[in-house]
Amino acid sequence: MAGVSLWPEDLSGMLKALPLIAFALQCHIQCAAVVTTLPHHIQSSPRRRGFMAFGATALTLALYLPAGISGFARYGDATNPDVLYNFDQADGAADVARICMAITALSAFPSQHFPARIVLHSTYNRIMGHDARGIISLPFALLEAAIWTACAFGVTAFAIINKIQLDLVFQLIGAIAGSSVILIIPAIIWFIAGPRAISTYLPAAALLVCGIIVMGAGTFVTLQEMSGGKS
Repeated sequence: MAGVSLWPEDLSGMLKALPLIAFALQCHIQCAAVVTTLPHHIQSSPRRRGFMAFGATALTLALYLPAGISGFARYGDATNPDVLYNFDQADGAADVARICMAITALSAFPSQHFPARIVLHSTYNRIMGHDARGIISLPFALLEAAIWTACAFGVTAFAIINKIQLDLVFQLIGAIAGSSVILIIPAIIWFIAGPRAISTYLPAAALLVCGIIVMGAGTFVTLQEMSGGKS
């Protein structure tokens, strides 16, 4: 099929794609919060927890892959980094897709941010001399909202002023934040908290090395593309 390739045509394309894939499949950061709400017979069974994790990941792939493959097969190498640009602005179906994507993003954000919010709130309470396990206070909620809003507007303004495409912003976030959260930090935690055995160290070391490579390479090619260099 014209414009469609099963394998990446160059190394830089693969290095740009890996951080995005890592960033998209970051569902494991919610695992700790989710598992603590499950019945005890599931929490205490590694097999049942594994089955639950496998089912969640399989469902994600079942929803992601058909959309991605069909869209790429339709437009080939003319696929825009923001796929909605491939549709006419007057296309009603594209408007429905935009609304669905907006609802999905708004619905997913609380669950994505919740684990980080727990850590930030505990840290805030310790700094303020409050009970680290206390309920979220109004000052913390206002401070959090102000910081997140400022960051969102700051990134958006920077991208607009410098005429940076949105896909490059996500590539950079994926390379830095995605690689850290998905690969590097879990490897470090497993090194520290896992059993003292070679069966722990080898997978953790492989994960750590993979994360460092993906972060370094993905950041390099993205910054090169942002600066106008050949990617």
